[in-house]
Amino acid sequence: VRVMKVYKSLVQHRVQFGALEVFNKEKLNAIQLKYPRQADDIQAFSDYLKYSIRMASVLILLITAFGAILMYFR
Repeated sequence: VRVMKVYKSLVQHRVQFGALEVFNKEKLNAIQLKYPRQADDIQAFSDYLKYSIRMASVLILLITAFGAILMYFR
C-alpha cells in the first residue's frame, strides 16, 4: 500500500525514471539530483520496492519449503 501511495505522488509530480535505475544507487542519486523536491519520495519508493521484492522472495521460498516437506511426509 505504501509503495502505491509514494508511486502516486511521483506520478503526480511527473518524476520519470527507469525500472532498473531504482536498484542502482548511483543512478538513483542522479535522479534525486534531477528532482530535488521529490528526493524523499524517490528514496522511499526505492526502499519500499526493494522491501516488497525481498518479502515476496521469502514467501516463495517458504511456500516451496513447506510444499517439499508436505511431499516428503505424504
